[in-house]
Amino acid sequence: MDAELFKAARDGNIEALLKLLERDPLLLEGVATANNPLHVAAMLGHLDFAKELLKHKSDVGEYAKELNQHGYSPMHLAAANGHLQVVEMLLGISRELCCVKGRDGVNAWNETALHVAIKNNQFESLRTLVEGLKQCNNLVILNSRDVEGNTVLHPSAATKNHQASLLEAVELLVNCNDPGVLEVNATNKSGLSALDLFILCPCESGSGAETMRLLGRLGAARAQDSNPIAQAAREGIKDLERYFEFRLDRDNPSDVRNALLVVAVLMATATYQAGLEPPGKALLATNPYALAGVMLANSAGFLASMNMIVVLTHNFPFKFELFVAGLAMGVTNGSAMITLAPQGPIRHTFIALSIIMPLAIYICRLVKARIKQHRLSSGAYRRHASA
Repeated sequence: MDAELFKAARDGNIEALLKLLERDPLLLEGVATANNPLHVAAMLGHLDFAKELLKHKSDVGEYAKELNQHGYSPMHLAAANGHLQVVEMLLGISRELCCVKGRDGVNAWNETALHVAIKNNQFESLRTLVEGLKQCNNLVILNSRDVEGNTVLHPSAATKNHQASLLEAVELLVNCNDPGVLEVNATNKSGLSALDLFILCPCESGSGAETMRLLGRLGAARAQDSNPIAQAAREGIKDLERYFEFRLDRDNPSDVRNALLVVAVLMATATYQAGLEPPGKALLATNPYALAGVMLANSAGFLASMNMIVVLTHNFPFKFELFVAGLAMGVTNGSAMITLAPQGPIRHTFIALSIIMPLAIYICRLVKARIKQHRLSSGAYRRHASA
């Protein structure tokens, strides 16, 4: 754009515009690669300058739809800056201008003028745009999505410090919405509805309850409640979990014990092998604290799985021999751990833990058994006393 023309548009100087056009009648006919004079006038709210400018254009409608380098039309800029009179003037040219969204129906962020107005909290501009859509029977544009899949409701709901603004927007959409037009439960690319975003962003203006009521009038629901496919998938998972969970009235305790024994043996085998040959041993050797952490966690897993085996094989034949074999494995594993432990305080700590952990597990088992025995005795005493 010519520098003098830009200055005239910036200042809203109609006299300067007329002088420039008198000097060069084709000044406005060039193809703009960035902002044209109407963009500047719309952005700054120079209504009279914009009107005078359009008088000198042969194809006013197409000129008003031109986009700047960021993909914004004059309508976008007027709506974003709350210049209501300019918005009304542009709508007077064509109601379809409120539907302009850019080169392929979108700007660089896939936003309509509605998105831009609501993100900048220009709700009078939004009201004017919605009324324009209603008059041209094109309210379906309310469901247009930006690059993140957000409709006009999403950015308002996500603006934590402007919940009062959301209330205005929702009231406007409730009053202007034709039944079934507004997709109030539309989800964005993150799988969130407007109600989800409203709940995730706590209300700080005191209008939360009223906004929730209005969203309820629109039939708003959380994405997980409004998506029948996702709901069916969750129900299927729950059914699967219920099918595999242990039920005393259905499952044979012997089968359950056998299954647990298999799992315990597999865990003991894996942790025993990992104790002898830690994964990433070469890398862990350069970081003694990481190696100590891996060894400690592995030892805890090994001891827990060995304890499960001892409990599950209680009263089995060859119980003593099985205990000796398990003890030998434990000593072997502990010796390997102590050998691999880094020199210094870490090794001493690990030796102490290797001794304490088996004793701690044994003591916990004894305490648990005593508590269970005490509860049974107390219950029997109460039943006897009541009789």
